Amino acid sequence: MRETISMIMSALTPVFFGAAMAFLANPLASQVEMWLKKKNVKKGARGLSILTAIVVYGALLYISFYLIVPKVAQSIIGLVNEFPGLIRKFVAWAETMLMQNEHVYQLAHDIWASVNDTFNGWLKDGLMTTLMSTLGSVANGVYSVAAAVMDVASFVLNFLIGIIVMVYLLLGKDDY
Repeated sequence: MRETISMIMSALTPVFFGAAMAFLANPLASQVEMWLKKKNVKKGARGLSILTAIVVYGALLYISFYLIVPKVAQSIIGLVNEFPGLIRKFVAWAETMLMQNEHVYQLAHDIWASVNDTFNGWLKDGLMTTLMSTLGSVANGVYSVAAAVMDVASFVLNFLIGIIVMVYLLLGKDDY
């Protein structure tokens, strides 16, 4: 039963996209259509208004991504570049704080020695096991990339079908 509902919802996804896009595009399309009718463009006014709404919202979407994606990339690159300096500042701060309290310093020193010993033991004994599991993870990563590509393709297809549904809904909006 759950699989059937999931399959129906998956099939209706483009319709939901189209209805949402029609809801968002309707005010602009209506205004453009009224403006065109005032200019004595009776034939094709609705089609031109819908095309105008699609172009305007498509341009806004493109500009948004054009502005946002580079800023996010710059932020990530900046964070990666700043990270070593932040770590050095944290270590310096932690050392000064630890030097002020001998008991906490000794506790941190003991913890660090234990972590260091564990890490060295892992390097000696567990490295090959880790490499083998990493190769398995790479195979899973390839599968994940393929699945992500399929998800993106499915989204693009649903979006394009949604645009068709939107146009259909906006063309017949007086009938509903």
